[in-house]
Formats: sequence, structure tokens, C-alpha cells
Amino acid sequence: MVALFGLEGELTVKDKRYQSVMPPCAHLSDGEIAAVVNYVRGAWGNDRLRPAGLAPLAAAAVAALRLKDMTAGQVFAARRRLKPAAK
Repeated sequence: MVALFGLEGELTVKDKRYQSVMPPCAHLSDGEIAAVVNYVRGAWGNDRLRPAGLAPLAAAAVAALRLKDMTAGQVFAARRRLKPAAK
């Protein structure tokens, strides 16, 4: 959702707070967004954080998300409702 609709709100990463905006990339095709997300999931050591058996993001899944037409603030609210990742 973040890559498609952007994100706006305060995030804390490793005890450091960030208050900024990530612009949406809705101008990219569904396949391009899926490719970016799949790259990020495997780069910079992120593959070690990915749940076992998580399938690559498909363009069809991005197309389904696109129908939600969310704002960056709504993405932030949805993200806050997610269960925190294990440490």
C-alpha cells in the first residue's frame, strides 16, 4: 500500500522518530510497483526479515489494492493497526 498510495505520519525506527511524507507512486504500472516492492523485500538484508513462504507480490494484487483509492494518511492509519513485527 505504501508504494502505491504513499505514507504520511510519524514513524519510529530503531528508537529514532521520522516525521515526513513518502509520495505515492500511483503513476507506475501495477507490474512496476510489484517489481519495486519485490526488489525492496530482497535488498539490503530485508530478505532475512521476510516471513518464510511469502510469495512475491503480483501485479494483480497491486491492481486490486489500486481499487481502494486511499490517501497517504489512510495508509498510515492502516499501518498502525497492523500487529508489530517481532523483535
